[in-house]
Amino acid sequence: MNDLEVNDFATGWLKEGNVLGRPVDIITNDDGSLFVSDDDAGKIYRVYYEK
Repeated sequence: MNDLEVNDFATGWLKEGNVLGRPVDIITNDDGSLFVSDDDAGKIYRVYYEK
């Protein structure tokens, strides 16, 4: 059996009980990055990994 470790890689939508955003959908790009839509702020965020 494999042990899985979970780590937050994108935070900031909730601070001390206050909602600062509402991530709704995620799609992937060809380069492996993620696009996350935020219905509260009306924005799309790109999440990517740098070596």
